[in-house]
Amino acid sequence: MEHQKAKMGGAVASRSHAAGAPTQSRSLASLKRMIAAARGFMLERGNEEFTLQEVSRVGKVSIGSIYHRFASKEELVRAVIAAELKLIADEETDVIGKVLASSGTLAEYVPHYVAGYAAILRKHSLMLRLAMQRASFDAQVSGSGDRRALEAATEAINALLSFRSEISGDATTKSRMIFQTIFATIARHLSLDSRDQLAMQEDWQLLMQELSCMALSYLISPRPATKSAAHRSATMPQRAKKTRGSSHVAD
Repeated sequence: MEHQKAKMGGAVASRSHAAGAPTQSRSLASLKRMIAAARGFMLERGNEEFTLQEVSRVGKVSIGSIYHRFASKEELVRAVIAAELKLIADEETDVIGKVLASSGTLAEYVPHYVAGYAAILRKHSLMLRLAMQRASFDAQVSGSGDRRALEAATEAINALLSFRSEISGDATTKSRMIFQTIFATIARHLSLDSRDQLAMQEDWQLLMQELSCMALSYLISPRPATKSAAHRSATMPQRAKKTRGSSHVAD
């Protein structure tokens, strides 16, 4: 008797598991359609001016399903941005891995990394612009964006430090500064921090070449020699004497 109950219980559990798997799969598919529909409207219109009714129609999901997932349209927008940042992160990791694997020297790595990284930012420029606009007033998006930026910087800097022996001076500081410069230059070109969607008009390939050349030159060049503070203070009295002597002769 107990054996029969155990068999029946196992059968019920198996059916429940089998029924639950498709349900979870359908739920995940429904979520992806919601996010894809909202993302599509944001890219098409260049803003967040869409309605949940439109998402319901295009995504083929019910309004009830949307509200089951998201308490408001703002939460859906945040989910779209989060998904985009995750996609960008995955693409950046992939580019860095591939470029590292094919580069034997810093001179080989830098131009291919700059081109790959810039292509990712260019590809996602509109969504990045919308994300930055929302981050200016949405603490949640701002916080997640800051964390993502730190992760991206850390990954890029660590990749550059794979060629530490070729970098002149403080390799960590130089790698950090050049990553910030590369990002800022590309972001400015793509107007990521502006509501103006017209990018600067420099030739893209020329920009990649010059940015790569500048980055490599900065990384491998020694810092220009500067006079020490002790040397400057030691020479100041001599200069003062010369100045006073010149004034006396003039009198």
